[in-house]
Amino acid sequence: MQLLLDIGNSAIKYCLYDGKQLLKVTRELYTEKSLDELLAKLNFNPEVTVAWISSVASDPVLFKVKQHLSSVCLCEIHEVSSQIEQNGIHNAYSDASQLGVDRWMALQATKSLGLSAAIIVSCGTAITVDLLNKQGQHQGGFISAGLGLQLQSLRSTALPKIEQMNIDVISNGFNLACDTENAVISGTLYSIVSWIDRVVVESCNKNNNNIPRVITGGDASLLLPYLSEQTRWRHEPTLVLQGIATIAGGS
Repeated sequence: MQLLLDIGNSAIKYCLYDGKQLLKVTRELYTEKSLDELLAKLNFNPEVTVAWISSVASDPVLFKVKQHLSSVCLCEIHEVSSQIEQNGIHNAYSDASQLGVDRWMALQATKSLGLSAAIIVSCGTAITVDLLNKQGQHQGGFISAGLGLQLQSLRSTALPKIEQMNIDVISNGFNLACDTENAVISGTLYSIVSWIDRVVVESCNKNNNNIPRVITGGDASLLLPYLSEQTRWRHEPTLVLQGIATIAGGS
C-alpha cells in the first residue's frame, strides 16, 4: 500500500493508493502554527510501505511532514519534482524546476483522465492555468492571486473597515450588490472568472480547437458555477493526487 500526499500552501490532501485507485481521500486545512496539531491527529495506515509527496509548501512544513511520517510509518519517502520530460509530457519551462510541482502533477494526471490535450485551471491560494497540446507539449501558463488572497488584499488596503469577508454570501447568478462587503466579493469573483474565461477563449483560438477543460483546487466548486459553458468543464478535486499516482504506478 502506498501513501500519496499533496501539500499545498493552505491544505494537505492525502490518500492511500493500491496501484489501481485512490482510497480514503482526505483534505485538511492548516497553517504553520496549526500543523503540529494536525499531524498529531493523522493516523496513517501501518501497511503503508512507500509515501509519495508533492509539496509547494515552505521547507519547514515539508520537514515536519516528513519527520512525522518517519516516526509513524516504516516506509520509504519519495518527493516528486518537475521534470524536463516525463511520461511523454514535455515541460515548457527552460528551467523545469521552476514549474510548480503541483502544476506538473496536474499535467501528469491528464494521462489517467484519458486526455491528450487540456486546459488545466487550479483554484487555490493562487490560480494557475496550464495548456497542454495533443503532442504532449506543455505550452506554458499563467499565475494569478486566488480568491482569498485578492479579498485579503482589498480588506487590508483599500477597505480596512471590513474586518471579515464571508465568501458564503455568494449565490449563483448575476446579482448587483447593495452593500460594500458583497460588492467587493462579487467584483473580485467576476474579475477572476472573466479572466479564466478569456484565457480559455485565447487558448482555444491558439490551438484552433475546443480543448477539454479541467478545473481543480479548493475554490473550484465555488468558481465553477460562474464560468462560461459550465458543462464543458471537468471538475477533478484529486487531480494532483492522480498525477502522483501516475508517477507512483510507474516507479
